[in-house]
This record gives sequence, structure tokens and C-alpha cells, in this order.
Amino acid sequence: IDLKSLVYTGTYTIDTYVLADILDRFEATEDQAFSLAEDRVGSGAVVVPSADELRSLQNEIADMVLEKYWEIRALYVQEKNRTLPQNSSIVVFPNPFNSTGKLHIKTDRCGIADIEIYDTSGRLVAKPAFGMQIYSGDVDIPLVLGKLHSGIYLAVLRMDGRIASSTAFALLK
Repeated sequence: IDLKSLVYTGTYTIDTYVLADILDRFEATEDQAFSLAEDRVGSGAVVVPSADELRSLQNEIADMVLEKYWEIRALYVQEKNRTLPQNSSIVVFPNPFNSTGKLHIKTDRCGIADIEIYDTSGRLVAKPAFGMQIYSGDVDIPLVLGKLHSGIYLAVLRMDGRIASSTAFALLK
């Protein structure tokens, strides 16, 4: 959204200089991603890679693209009043709950949200939301944790990649 707002300067106008510069900056990363995929998977490969190998490749390419995105974004996007919400919160309801509940998020600005669930040893055990656009105000998200064991967990709300709020909750089965 940030990069798109730089390129689209009006209803029917595009800043082609900025667009060309952004595309040029992504070109090396794109070439690197294609080379990596060809090295790992090959062209016309007879052996099909395993799901774990493909997942690993996907994560590596995603990390490369995100690293380049943040680099380009830092060059172009001027931060104006884009601080972490002062009044953000995440609440699990009911607490404690039995496999199914909801996450209630309240924030004073919009952004890209990730919600992560951690167990008491700090392991990521669930990701109910990833890259979800949320708007200021109240948002409810269903929470289904049927495969997890009873225990204490931590729900973490990340907005634009940074921790905005967290809350502990109990899962009872």
C-alpha cells in the first residue's frame, strides 16, 4: 500500500519515474529468487522436491523479498504520525476457553496485523492471522485451537512487524 501510494499519484496517473526506480531496485532480488528456485528445484526436474524443501525455499525467497521491500520503503516512505498505537489491545474471550473463542483487537490506527500464539516455553504454536489488514476500532477474529493441549498461552499482536500488544490466556479441555 505504501509503495502503491507512491506510484499512483492520481485517479488515472502513474509516476513512471518512481515506478521504474522501484522495479529496478527489485530486479536483482527477483533474479536471485529465480536462480535460487532453479538451483533447488531445477528446470524440468525429474525428482519432485519434498514439502519441507519447498517450504524452506518459499521462506528464503519471502525473506529476500521482504528485506528488499523494507530497504526500498525506507528510501521512499516518509513516516508521518505512524507510531505504534497508543491504545492497542488484544483480549482472548472467554478466558479461559475450551478450544474455540475469539480474539478481540482494539487499535487506534490501521495497519497490517499478525497474531501469534506462543506456549509457555516461547515456541510459536499457532498463527491465527498473518498479513491481515485491520482498521482502527474494534475487530473480532475467531480463535480455534483444538489441536493444542490445555495450558497457559500468550497471544501477541504485531502491527507492521512490531509488537503492539500481548495477553496471556488459559486453554482448558
